Amino acid sequence: MTSRFLFHIMKQYVKFLDRAVDYLPASGPGTRAVPAPLTRLTVRGVSLQYPDRDDRAVDDVSLTIEAGQTVAFVGENGSGKSTLAAMIAGLRAPTAGVIEWNGQPFAHWDRRVAGPVGGGDAGTSPLAVHGGDEHRHG
Repeated sequence: MTSRFLFHIMKQYVKFLDRAVDYLPASGPGTRAVPAPLTRLTVRGVSLQYPDRDDRAVDDVSLTIEAGQTVAFVGENGSGKSTLAAMIAGLRAPTAGVIEWNGQPFAHWDRRVAGPVGGGDAGTSPLAVHGGDEHRHG
């Protein structure tokens, strides 16, 4: 690889990051409430479309997860599993639909105070997203 090619790749990556910032959840100082412990998570009509893509990464997904349930997103590579998990975790903002924590839109809650995914750290949060083999048994 030439340095010119690497420079081109890095330049494209920086442009992508500049565009992606428009799709991050809103943040900043606020008076939003800290959520109570999770009893129900509702995903209603959630979609995400990247600005440079024709197809949606996630298209009109709805589901409800009750506290204590174990849920797995299963599907082919590129089907939107990780993108959906990132939206539920508050790492990405949907371009359509709503994600609710105990009946309140996720945007209502102050995630800065509540920590990642509404409380605790990534290891103890009730919505912690885990990947890889560390959680497989057998």
